[in-house]
Amino acid sequence: MRKTYVSIEDVLRSPWVSERPTEQKPSVTDRVLRSTRLEDSIYADLRGADEALDAVERTAGEKLRSFPALSGMSTSPSTP
Repeated sequence: MRKTYVSIEDVLRSPWVSERPTEQKPSVTDRVLRSTRLEDSIYADLRGADEALDAVERTAGEKLRSFPALSGMSTSPSTP
């Protein structure tokens, strides 16, 4: 036979309360931020003054207005 609980107090006094798992605080990491910084650093090292990549970025910027913000490229031309 099932026991029905009429109020929240009945539930809190029930044996089920002792069975609930303990809450664990999630560990905080900055893996995504570190990964992004690493990718940005690698991109900056490899980027240099690559004229072909400049052309691709300009073309993409013309087709997709949000591309400069998404790619992190500046709107001013790069200087060697």
